[in-house]
Amino acid sequence: MEIIDCSIPLSAKTPVFPGDESFSLNRVAEFSARDDVELSHFSASTHSGTHIDAPAHFIPGGKKLNEIPIERLVGKVRVVEIFDSECITLDSLQKYDLQNSRRIFFKTRNSQLWHTHPHEFIQDFVYLGEDAARYLAGLELFMVGIDYLSIDSAESENYPAHILLLEKEILIVEGLNLSEVSTGTYDLVCAPLKIENAEAAPARVLLLKN
Repeated sequence: MEIIDCSIPLSAKTPVFPGDESFSLNRVAEFSARDDVELSHFSASTHSGTHIDAPAHFIPGGKKLNEIPIERLVGKVRVVEIFDSECITLDSLQKYDLQNSRRIFFKTRNSQLWHTHPHEFIQDFVYLGEDAARYLAGLELFMVGIDYLSIDSAESENYPAHILLLEKEILIVEGLNLSEVSTGTYDLVCAPLKIENAEAAPARVLLLKN
């Protein structure tokens, strides 16, 4: 069985969406200081690195991440590669039969940014256009994932993709690294930190293929 880790590592150098808190890890005990143990504290935005957005992120009264059935985080996922240079459009999606999918990850040129600019936030990443988001919101989806830190554009003021998907309780996974992933269907294990009453949480995302 092949196991592909699609998560990006968390460190002080991990880029964050503008305005978010950077990840920090502080040693409070370490062997080099003659302590008996290694012990660390960390601080981060719940939207750090590879993470999952729950409806409560944008929908008043929406479900928090710990209120989402765990079954939605484990199961089949389809990886679709989109070559549009600016955004994923409805025209991009209509060439694929997505009706029977429950989870979809979009692989774009964004994935290469984790190699070429791993420590820098890039503004002109590929995002999900409003028409495409509206189409996906009409499907019976559990989850949509994209390979950068937001499913909406960096310049967006009303975040249509977030709102259209989350109001239908379609989870959003952001910050995926799909550079080593081919198109196709995989078994997915998507495990966010079990934080109570959070609108999002960092996650370890694994794809499994026999």
